[in-house]
Formats: sequence, C-alpha cells, structure tokens
Amino acid sequence: MIYKRIIIIFIIIVVLIQFKRIDTTNPETDLTKGYLSMTNAPAEISDLIKTSCFDCHSNEVTYPWYSYIAPVS
Repeated sequence: MIYKRIIIIFIIIVVLIQFKRIDTTNPETDLTKGYLSMTNAPAEISDLIKTSCFDCHSNEVTYPWYSYIAPVS
C-alpha cells in the first residue's frame, strides 16, 4: 500500500516538472572571434570540430529531442 502511494507521488512529481523548461536560446556570437576563424583551420578540421565539439563547447548548440524532457534536461 505504501509503495503504491510512493509511486503515485513520484509520477505526479515527474509530470509537474515537465512544466519547468530549460533556456534553450543560443546567445549571439561573433564568428570572427571564434577559434576556427582565428586559426584559419583547414576545412576538414573545421568540419570535424563543428560536428564533434560545437554542441557542448560553443554557443551554437543543437538540442536533441530528449533535452526537452525533465529530469533528463
């Protein structure tokens, strides 16, 4: 009986936290001050860095579908 009540409370909490969203707006960036433009990186290196690193290490984040679902977000 107590486990059923705990599970119901947990489900209610998970549903309620869906209404609190994270800020997914990317701030304005100056591309001329970026690492790739300052070092004149070759195109293949530039593409590799953009696909591998930019989602975590830049202001050009592309959020995956699961980043809109709490508590994963």
